[in-house]
Amino acid sequence: MFSTFRKFEIPLFLLGSVSFIIFLFLRSIEKGTFGIDYETFYLQTSAILKNLDLKEIKGSMLGLGLLPLSPPFSSVLLLPLGFFEFNTSKLIFGITNVLFFYFVLFLVRNKIENRKTFLLLALLSLPILETILVGQLGILLLVFLTIFFISIDQNDGLASLALAFAVSIKITPIVILLPLFFYKRRLFYLTILLIVIVQSITMFVVGSEYFFYYYWNLLPSTANQLGCQLFNQSFLSGFKCSMEMFGVVIDRKFYSGLSFLLFLIISFPIFKYRQKVRELDFFVINSFVLMLFLSLINSITWPNHLTYLILLYVFFQKEVSGDSFFGKFLVSSNFLAILFYNKQYFGNGFLDFWANKILGLIVFVFLIRLLFIRNKHTVPM
Repeated sequence: MFSTFRKFEIPLFLLGSVSFIIFLFLRSIEKGTFGIDYETFYLQTSAILKNLDLKEIKGSMLGLGLLPLSPPFSSVLLLPLGFFEFNTSKLIFGITNVLFFYFVLFLVRNKIENRKTFLLLALLSLPILETILVGQLGILLLVFLTIFFISIDQNDGLASLALAFAVSIKITPIVILLPLFFYKRRLFYLTILLIVIVQSITMFVVGSEYFFYYYWNLLPSTANQLGCQLFNQSFLSGFKCSMEMFGVVIDRKFYSGLSFLLFLIISFPIFKYRQKVRELDFFVINSFVLMLFLSLINSITWPNHLTYLILLYVFFQKEVSGDSFFGKFLVSSNFLAILFYNKQYFGNGFLDFWANKILGLIVFVFLIRLLFIRNKHTVPM
């Protein structure tokens, strides 16, 4: 009986996870929360198709009238969905997200030794679930980052194009260019070229006025927004908001300077051990260290920004989950992150605030582990 179960455990698990996601789909549609973020993308794509001024577009998302703050490339990428009615477009995008998620699982299938643990982590991934349910682009970001890392030593053109798309969807992966400069100079320049081409096409589609307005006005404005929302996973914002809870207010310029200083410190080993960065393992470790650290010090880091977390298990499964305790920690922490997400169980502002930072804690622990692994494998020049 048990041998029969083991034979079909992966298909059964996949079937169970599909059923679970469908259940969440139906529940979120019933509550009216499905695709709440997607409205901003839809408004942008519709505005492009109708030749409207993108600077005047405002969404009614959560009743806040928020300006769409995603990079202009996201509107270009989703342009075909603008031809459909909003609810139909939203449903198509949600289903496409699910399919892309399973495409990622397919891409990494041969790199996973303990598939049960990986699938459990993937199923209990708050970033994955939130991205699918609110209608964000985190799954597409995950697809492009996966393609980049698995093809970096096999196909320079595909790898550079994937990274160019990833950077155009979300700004965070741009930090990969730093170790990439030392790892593969040719790939670095090719990626820069493709980023310029992708952005030029984007500017042509959305118009130069909005394109520069986004990068010179909208994007910089987010750097000054250290949000105190419950589910903001940024540790820097968490520290700032905690200080304010106790009546200590510090100027925003201090946090900006602190972020820059900390990023320089975390980047220092890349320059000190630049010969080691030419090794694939060291390059991948440094890439993830920089992305994780940037997520922690960003002013705003929503859970859907962190879909790439599941790739850590793919590329560092032996080092990261070699001990049973850490594997159990990951599974249980992911479950708790979902349990506490945007909830106020304690009736205490400080406790509820940090209970919602469990995903940020996972990021922090991953970062410390990767730093330890990196230092263990580092040989001074």
